[in-house]
Amino acid sequence: MKPLTDAQLEAVRTERQAISPGPWSSCGEGKCKCSQVWSSDYPVAEVIAGEWGDSYPAIRLKPGTGSIQGEYEAYIEHMPYGEVTEEQAIANRLFIAHAPDCVDRLLATLKERDRLLAAYRAHYSGFVADKGEVCPIIDALDPAYSKPVPHAEFKRLLRIARGEQGATDA
Repeated sequence: MKPLTDAQLEAVRTERQAISPGPWSSCGEGKCKCSQVWSSDYPVAEVIAGEWGDSYPAIRLKPGTGSIQGEYEAYIEHMPYGEVTEEQAIANRLFIAHAPDCVDRLLATLKERDRLLAAYRAHYSGFVADKGEVCPIIDALDPAYSKPVPHAEFKRLLRIARGEQGATDA
């Protein structure tokens, strides 16, 4: 799976801001018979269990009547495609209810990653190490920028960027 582009990430932020206000919850932790997922004050989804498929109107000959002048009746035909178990429906309800908070946490994680990358770039712009090695974390996040960096120095920078006690910029 490819990482999100900046435009796709911005679309996620926009979509997240447009949804119903939270917190979202699943009625009865997903086990309530109403099958609903709620925003702060109204339902946003109903997640059901059971057989699913298409239904369409049809006509049939009533049993016991002749085929030429018989009586016909309308009914709804159901064409099943699959089934959602109750366990899956509960898991789906809980996932939907937790999705807005999860998206918020993922966006915050990406923001922190970007902040750490910016700190790394600011600290190491133009840095060349004699006996360093490419940091696997930065190489994975930003291969185009990766330069040889002593591992201990990189760890020290992370402590500074996180504001940890005892880390100095000297």
